[in-house]
Amino acid sequence: MSSEQKKGNLPLLIAVIFLAMIFAAGAWALYSGWSFAPAVHEPAEFSAPETETAAILTTATASEAPRTTTTAVTTTAPDPHAAYLSYLEKTLVPEFGCADTSGPVTCSAHSGIAGVFFDDLRGSGTDDMVVIRLDITDCTTAALPVLLWYGDKDGEITLLDTFEIKPQWSAYCIRYADKSLYLSGEFLGDQGDPEVWRFTEMQLDFLPEPDLMLQNMEQETAEKRPEPMYPENAVLLLEMQLDTAKPISPLTERRYLLRTYTEYSGSAAKP
Repeated sequence: MSSEQKKGNLPLLIAVIFLAMIFAAGAWALYSGWSFAPAVHEPAEFSAPETETAAILTTATASEAPRTTTTAVTTTAPDPHAAYLSYLEKTLVPEFGCADTSGPVTCSAHSGIAGVFFDDLRGSGTDDMVVIRLDITDCTTAALPVLLWYGDKDGEITLLDTFEIKPQWSAYCIRYADKSLYLSGEFLGDQGDPEVWRFTEMQLDFLPEPDLMLQNMEQETAEKRPEPMYPENAVLLLEMQLDTAKPISPLTERRYLLRTYTEYSGSAAKP
């Protein structure tokens, strides 16, 4: 073999020798039971990505200016009836006194202011005042009502109209509804004889002129007693009753009970 051939086969020979060495190493590994440990890539420890914590907003932070506490001031609306009540207490009560509502008394004890109510009677947008005053007659029957209608004119309390009840009654009631007064009265006579009993129903209207006018009136005996004129929504203002626990005759021994349900009780006023 020529030297050129030896040079050409040299790389092949080296490759064969290298493969033989690998084969021999593998055979020895199988014979001895040794194995290559597989390369295990341990995962990196998991950690959550850092997040930015947003500052919690409150109604009062360190940088917030101090709060100013405001105290609510409650104002009381003026009494729209203050001028009327002042006139009543300073003028009318000293002049007429107050009716007695303490219990059964003679008719003379009922003389004076017995009640008051307020309403817009002329459609003016402001209330008027109606005073119920009781006047005695001859002390043989109950003290009878006199109705006094007052209004505010240019800042002054003015008497607009007056209505005096004429029939003689032993007992009666006064009611009010929708700018009308309703009076129901009864007369028992001197001896309380049913044959002479009389019953009366009256309606008085407040007209804007102003005028307190008798609109309707019926008077009958017990057998033909008239039907009440007042509606169901009528408000009871005052009632006068004959105290039947006391003797009906003689007339001088009769006692009467007065009850008032108006916004102002005359018996509580101080002259």
